[in-house]
Amino acid sequence: MKLLACSVAFLVLLAAPAQGATLAQRADAGDGRASLELANAAREAHQEASALRWYRRAGFLGNADGAYGKAYMVQYGEGTKPDPAYARELYARAANLGSAHAAYQLGYMAQMGVGGPRDRAEARVQYERAVGRGDAQAMFGLGTLLWLDTSDHAEGLKWFRRADAAATPVERLYIKEAYIYLGRATTSTSQAAAYFRKGTDLGEPLCCLELADATLKGRGVPRDEDAAEALYIKAEGLVPVDETDRLAPASAWLGQRALGRGDGEMARHWLELGADAGVLPAQRALVDLYAPGKPLANNAKAYMWASIAADAGDPMAWVVRWGMDRSFPEGDRTEGAALAKSWHVAHPRAIPSPGHKTP
Repeated sequence: MKLLACSVAFLVLLAAPAQGATLAQRADAGDGRASLELANAAREAHQEASALRWYRRAGFLGNADGAYGKAYMVQYGEGTKPDPAYARELYARAANLGSAHAAYQLGYMAQMGVGGPRDRAEARVQYERAVGRGDAQAMFGLGTLLWLDTSDHAEGLKWFRRADAAATPVERLYIKEAYIYLGRATTSTSQAAAYFRKGTDLGEPLCCLELADATLKGRGVPRDEDAAEALYIKAEGLVPVDETDRLAPASAWLGQRALGRGDGEMARHWLELGADAGVLPAQRALVDLYAPGKPLANNAKAYMWASIAADAGDPMAWVVRWGMDRSFPEGDRTEGAALAKSWHVAHPRAIPSPGHKTP
């Protein structure tokens, strides 16, 4: 589980602008709020060195948001080299000045071991400190700490619900993973779908996959194959490139739908995604896709996928390959066998699976 360490603080710190010269005069006279406004304006203008200087001054003058701004820039290397360890010190100062989000960042860094040792007890202390100041991200952080690190799921869910209730529209972007836990934990299929919809609308990939599955099966929402397909396509665009195998269970169904529309290339895309993850129905469907007279006829590839499925223990694929051994030219069979061998080398951990059954 990846917590989002990004901050929403810079999106809410900006105050009403003042006259430029007057603002600078106020800052020079020791006005911490004026220094903060100058820092915010400089950062908006991508003048990072100037922003860092004014945040430093604002913090020195006792402005908690200014101290937080400097810590954030130091952590992520804006206008200076990234220094998470020093950032932890700076966040501590900002938290002592009253910054709720600085306390959240301290909790996150302690939980994840960023800029110092991992310390779950300290993480809880800091999350609770931020929660006491109403920080929704800290509520989410406390929920993940309880759920993942102490297995106290009931308490974790309580804090996920509180984060959902307290978050502003901007803050929801940073707690969107909460909807995965909430949706999977409820016994109400309609409530689960509602949580997954919230996460999907915020761009949470696992929520999108869960909602797609629910829509395909009519679980908590009306069954709608077109809507389910659209959600799977959206999910593919959201998941990290190295996690696209999460879509594998639905791949054979998606491939068959594409074939039904006569879209051979889209069918190949979905079927190969599932086949590479070991989904037997997708492997069998590729045999048919590449068979003589079919949309993407290619004897070598048809033989390749028949061999892969047969090697995985599929009896029908074994029969099909037996027929190919007697009907395909030797060159096609040799090429197909070589392709199958290369595939096995590239996918040593592909475990055969049934995928989704067509509803």
